[in-house]
Amino acid sequence: MKKILIIIVFFSIAITAMPAFAQPIRSASPGIRTTKRVPGVLYVKFKAKSGIDVLSLNTSATGNQALDAAFALLQVRATEPFDPMASTMPIAHRFGMDRIAVIYYENTEIAPDAAATIFKALPEVESLSPQFLFMPCYQTNDSLLSQQWAISAMNLPQAWDFSKGDTSVVIAICDIGINYLHEDLQKNLSTNRGEMGIDANGKDKRTNGIDDDHDGYKDNWRGWDFGGLGKPANPKPDNDPVPGPGQSHGTFVTGCAAASTDNIHGVAGAGFNCRYLPLKVSTDSSGEIPFGYQAIHYATTHGARIINCSWGGYDVPDSIYIRFFQSFIDEATANNTLVVVAAGNDGLIIDDHEFYPASLKDVLTVGATDINNAAASFSNFGKRVDVFAPGANVLSIDFPGTNGYTSSGGTSFSSPYTAGVAGLLAAKHPDWKPSFLKRQIVETCDLLSSPNDRTKYWGRVSAFKIVSQPPTAPGLIITGYTIDGVSVDSLRYINKQYSLGVVFKNVVGNGTGLTVRLVKVDGYTVQQASSSLGAMNVAQSNTASYKFTRDSTDDGSILPLKFYLTDGKTYKDSAELIIPILADGVFNTGDVRVHTPTTNMLRTAPNPATTNAVAYFTLTEGGSIRFSISDMLGRTVRSFDAGTYDQGENRFELPMDGLSSGVYVVKLESTSGEQIVTRMIVE
Repeated sequence: MKKILIIIVFFSIAITAMPAFAQPIRSASPGIRTTKRVPGVLYVKFKAKSGIDVLSLNTSATGNQALDAAFALLQVRATEPFDPMASTMPIAHRFGMDRIAVIYYENTEIAPDAAATIFKALPEVESLSPQFLFMPCYQTNDSLLSQQWAISAMNLPQAWDFSKGDTSVVIAICDIGINYLHEDLQKNLSTNRGEMGIDANGKDKRTNGIDDDHDGYKDNWRGWDFGGLGKPANPKPDNDPVPGPGQSHGTFVTGCAAASTDNIHGVAGAGFNCRYLPLKVSTDSSGEIPFGYQAIHYATTHGARIINCSWGGYDVPDSIYIRFFQSFIDEATANNTLVVVAAGNDGLIIDDHEFYPASLKDVLTVGATDINNAAASFSNFGKRVDVFAPGANVLSIDFPGTNGYTSSGGTSFSSPYTAGVAGLLAAKHPDWKPSFLKRQIVETCDLLSSPNDRTKYWGRVSAFKIVSQPPTAPGLIITGYTIDGVSVDSLRYINKQYSLGVVFKNVVGNGTGLTVRLVKVDGYTVQQASSSLGAMNVAQSNTASYKFTRDSTDDGSILPLKFYLTDGKTYKDSAELIIPILADGVFNTGDVRVHTPTTNMLRTAPNPATTNAVAYFTLTEGGSIRFSISDMLGRTVRSFDAGTYDQGENRFELPMDGLSSGVYVVKLESTSGEQIVTRMIVE
């Protein structure tokens, strides 16, 4: 009787809360293949001020009456945080990845969509999603080609004269296992240095069963397997992303993007010298893809510049699901990572039949062409398909074995070819944002041979034009700022008007009539919101000026300022600047003990630095130290343990290899609870 009462109370609350959410879950369009859901699993993202801590959720008593009732109704057997380390990563925290709980329930008579309806009625829930079983986008084909027509079709040999990629550019392959032992894939494998070498006990870090780099994954020196020998609702992840029996799709995809090129053996990958990060998103026993969310998030937070997703599904019918999926694309984009995805293989207009992730914002969606330079008959098309690339009867790497090759077809392979080309462009322009990379790839396309309708069939990727043709519009990035004339200062006082100078650099193409507007920020009064930059050539920097007043106490330790950029014609863009917040000189970081930053608490020298820098810091208590270096967009670019230090003054040499010119935030954290920040300029 008690259980019945709880359920009645819950549904009363749910009905009251329902109007705050999107429309009820819709059915898929008639004739569209349904994307299966894993029974008994939901991803739930709670709102920032919900009071629900996903790290300590209790299946029987959450402290929230309605949530307890939902758990009881579904017979929740376990919950776990989507990423236990998300709160320690600025980019993940900004996009709420530390507020996502994975909920496993036993009452499977309640289908995932019905369970989602229960949770979406709770006012504490921001977005959610079932665990979808997405499918790879390939067509089987038994005809082995004698040559890679796709390479010449995209003019890759000419493109390689301008860019051969770079080992620093990592293309994450989120797929059904990757045979990294193949003769054509060994060289370009991206490895994690933090999990390599010998530990303090003389053991190999690759196999010592320890999370040596403190990222939440043990022995992840060669990517990760999110499913392993388990099942979608009961994964058994491990550190070996090798495919299961008969799973060749991911290996074939990787060959298109990143096979070793100019090495005598086998085939050429579009990315030439670019590295690939293998992320297995299936279980060994299934060719379905239940762990796409996890892989995109992992790639974003582990250094990928490009992410390839050669899979998708149609039946993602509710806006709250789409919002959940979109948050992973937003996180990647904000972290300077371009997500390239397959358009799907059903010959449909995806403007009318949405296919995900291809229909999400800010992804680069790729359809397939055939050897005649026409859109392949199986390829989805429409305005939402950004570009086309070879995908019918293309040659790549086979599995099992270490020296096999075969041919196959599908937008699954058009996507990684394009991801490899994007890697060439990113290597040539390391300071280009994902939107700049995407724009150049789209605008330099070759016409298809028979474009019946330009709005439905845009054009085919031309690697040569992409890396050689000058851009037609500008592209601005933020390289620094001043507050009241002080370089990279912080906001310290309430009810004070600040003068903000933001340095914009044009990194793409020449532009005229450029203006930048500061978008209104809650809790702040903007007195001067628009600034003119005028004409700017490539590599030129100008400073925009603004005035605003900090009106209220801030909840967090950073203020994200958003800007709208335009030349009044074709160039429309946005940019974001992260400014640290100090309340009366005390760094506001929440529950940890903090200290007023002074010149002797933490400083770097020389500052500006060129090739190396030393961090000088003072500890009130001894303990283990961890440093992180973030750029002005809040993206963590370096994170490492510095060892154990005594109370008092200390020093540590900061590794700066690969850091580009700009302004960075250096943060020190100790096991005794101290957190100290300072700014560092790299020239």
